[in-house]
Amino acid sequence: MKTVLLDAGNTAVKWRIVSPDTPWSDADPRGTIAIDTPHLAEQLQDACAKAGGSPSGVAGCCVAPQWVQDAIDRAAIATLGRPVRWFTAAARFESPGISLHNGYRDPTQLGADRWHALIGARAVRPRGTLLVVSAGTATTVDTLTADGRFVGGVIAPGIRLMHDGLARGTARLPHADGAYRGHPDNTDDAMRTGIIDAQIGLIERRIGRIRTERAAASHRGDDIDDRPIHVLLSGGNAELLYKIWADAQTGDPAATTVTRAVEPDLVLRGLRIRSACELPL
Repeated sequence: MKTVLLDAGNTAVKWRIVSPDTPWSDADPRGTIAIDTPHLAEQLQDACAKAGGSPSGVAGCCVAPQWVQDAIDRAAIATLGRPVRWFTAAARFESPGISLHNGYRDPTQLGADRWHALIGARAVRPRGTLLVVSAGTATTVDTLTADGRFVGGVIAPGIRLMHDGLARGTARLPHADGAYRGHPDNTDDAMRTGIIDAQIGLIERRIGRIRTERAAASHRGDDIDDRPIHVLLSGGNAELLYKIWADAQTGDPAATTVTRAVEPDLVLRGLRIRSACELPL
């Protein structure tokens, strides 16, 4: 039996059709539909129809406007004869090999996409401290400790929102995309470089926070985790940030090392794991 997975974000709906009997694969039917596309429900019906047969369930998480969620529900019922099982963040998640604790003051306030990205990230990297970066409409950087505690994260405007904000809030800065340069010598390139450096700087700042806390623990004589910090980048701008962020090492070369990787569809990967545990057979 197959499951239809849906990740409804601020600007697009990602979908993927998976089978619990096969590994996660690039061969899985999948796609992306912009939420402002005319006839969203009809396009989702076409996507869901690719599941073939009768799926065991439809699982989704949604941070999009309510009308998008309503359109998805209509499409699922019309095409598959069953509603979407919408998953939200939870205080804890347990499955074989994965144990997560949500450290948000109110665990239900955490975005469903961020929570499932953490589950997906832990599946990719079973051990160590993780920084899970979602570089989309917004850029989020979430910290997951080696023992599975989500201790919190940050939210900032994504690349496009930063561009739009500069153009909208200033009189003489253009609404245009330049190129990333080491030393920009024109306004378009200066804007592009400043925005991307701000995105990468946000990640490096969170790496610095982890290192500072480890140094303080070491000074107190506590046991510390001195293994590498693993940065997993997902979202529409992940490849761009990965390519420009040429050197992940910051500060003292003797400090804890950092690994970087692009991991597409972490939200859907986590949603697959969660739905396999909780969807009825």
